[in-house]
Amino acid sequence: MGIHLTTIAATLVFAILGERFARVHHIHRMMWKTCAHRTNTSHQLRFERLQRFWTPNRSVARPPNEIDIVTFDLTEGRNGLMTIEIPAKSGWYMLHHTHMKSDGCSSVTTLSGRWFVGSAVWTTPGPAPPEKPGQYTSIGKLDADDELATARLSGTIASRRLDHLLCSMVQDAEVYFLLCTTPAWIRALYALTRSAPTAREMLVRRVLWVQIRATLHMHDFLEDHGTITIFRSINPWSPPAWVHRFEERVRVLNSRAISGFSYYLGKNVFGMSVRYDEYEPVWAEKGNPASLQGSG
Repeated sequence: MGIHLTTIAATLVFAILGERFARVHHIHRMMWKTCAHRTNTSHQLRFERLQRFWTPNRSVARPPNEIDIVTFDLTEGRNGLMTIEIPAKSGWYMLHHTHMKSDGCSSVTTLSGRWFVGSAVWTTPGPAPPEKPGQYTSIGKLDADDELATARLSGTIASRRLDHLLCSMVQDAEVYFLLCTTPAWIRALYALTRSAPTAREMLVRRVLWVQIRATLHMHDFLEDHGTITIFRSINPWSPPAWVHRFEERVRVLNSRAISGFSYYLGKNVFGMSVRYDEYEPVWAEKGNPASLQGSG
């Protein structure tokens, strides 16, 4: 919970500091003659050795290294399938999350390596219990050992489309700071950190953190940000049923509040959208998902 509040607070500080830059937004194109473009990933099926992906429960200020690396293979995305590959030395794992509808859930089959799926450990290949609506879970490599770990997720095309979108955003994490549509003050902050790698990494991770949560806000994906457990003291060994209901309700509200605030920041501070034509996979049916105003 602390890392999330720190990220939001730091983002607000960035916004306040950048307000003066925003007042002179007309200098944007004068300062940068050329702009980058988002990577067109519509035909990309593999996202190799991604870093910074979601940064679950880890310091956003720490430079990316081999413990964060993960590869996503969406070759069979049109069939609702995705393969996750976690290389040797990496201990990557997914966010602790849930879905409210069965369409957002996936089934997991481990193919190699040692995995944890929810609270269970899988050391041999085989199917694991599927995700269920309202049930919080996570999957990941059991430890950062010398072994490659692979697993296959099976679900809906919509779920794989979201995976493709998130992978594209992570892959373009630094491209965002070079777009003409990115506010001038953010580009200025990024330019100022050229000789300070740690500060630049902190900036990139915090902005990406907001982008991802803003996107999750528009999908059936609730990240676990914690709950209030004070009422467990009534009977620590066997809390009343209403205590469990209260905690779960607060957990959902907390998730929606944080993702909703990220959505607001993305729209009004960072000029972000939650979908981009460049990131639409050719194998997915194009719909009309809700989007933020802006194309940054």
